[in-house]
Amino acid sequence: MRGNITTLARAPASSRLHLVDYQSDTEYYGLISLGTPPQSFRVNFDTGSTDLWIPSSSCEVASCMNHRAFFSDSSSTYKQHDHGFEILYGDGANATGILGSDTLTMGPIKVANQMFGQATFESEHLGLNEYDGMFGLAFPALSAVEGYIPPMHNVMAQQLLAQNVVTFCLPQRRYNDGTGGFIEFGRIDPTAYQGELVYVPVTRPVFWEVDVEDVYVSGHSLGIAGAAMIDTGTTLLVVPPSVADAIHARFPMAWKDEEQANWIVKCQLADMDDSLELQLAGHRFTVPFQDMIYVPLEDDPEYCYSAITEGDADSLWILGDTFIKNYYTVFDYDRSAVGFAVLR
Repeated sequence: MRGNITTLARAPASSRLHLVDYQSDTEYYGLISLGTPPQSFRVNFDTGSTDLWIPSSSCEVASCMNHRAFFSDSSSTYKQHDHGFEILYGDGANATGILGSDTLTMGPIKVANQMFGQATFESEHLGLNEYDGMFGLAFPALSAVEGYIPPMHNVMAQQLLAQNVVTFCLPQRRYNDGTGGFIEFGRIDPTAYQGELVYVPVTRPVFWEVDVEDVYVSGHSLGIAGAAMIDTGTTLLVVPPSVADAIHARFPMAWKDEEQANWIVKCQLADMDDSLELQLAGHRFTVPFQDMIYVPLEDDPEYCYSAITEGDADSLWILGDTFIKNYYTVFDYDRSAVGFAVLR
């Protein structure tokens, strides 16, 4: 005999997704799914942008051909919107297309009615990426689409997570050949880091923007401060020209390629037991000189491109993967802060 049935509330969850280290710490991506039944896509989990998009099955430009495409007709839960999207990234890459909503799957977590773009055009640069699309993790104010609710904010609205955090452990080639990295939604893993998490407040919730209070090279203060975004979607450290000049003046035998606005350093810099330090919220965060080396010059392998490059004088600094990969990093939406701890 059937008794009274009590409906149980859905328990908040967490989800850890494996990250692939692509081209020696240049980019990272993981798998999500969209639609019913799920269609899988490789995405760049990008804290420097907000929008989620993947290629549409109707995209016929060459840059889409190497990527997985979304077939809306194959999903029983898809809803198309009557307006499109257009997104432009800081490096000039861009994509345009149509908008729709469907079920987003991230491991065991299913997010209902997630709006996302389906690109009918991608610029050539995007076509070179191994991943299919972008998964933005910044704040709604940054979106290229009016009224858009980013994936993480939709997750929070549906109360799907135990904690409203996204954590990164970026894999590195010099440790375990770039394996073992992950992104995790909804949980801080104390076994992944050493010591205490240091939280740095977000000063403007558009990007994950923080204040840089000073810069140290080999222990020497440069007396430089600025505003920076913590950006998992950028490989390098991008700073104003004056800051790049001051830092590289402390590097032995560094010089600037004026034509390309890139800095060149001796590859042997990687052998020095020294570091760059950035002071955030009163704490110094270390980036070893080993990470100051990007890639060797084709015509002279004794010299390498620096992992510090120049942006515009009045733009935000970008603390990209060169910085982030040294730390277990917590993007805390409730606290509006970024937490850092030394990787275990």
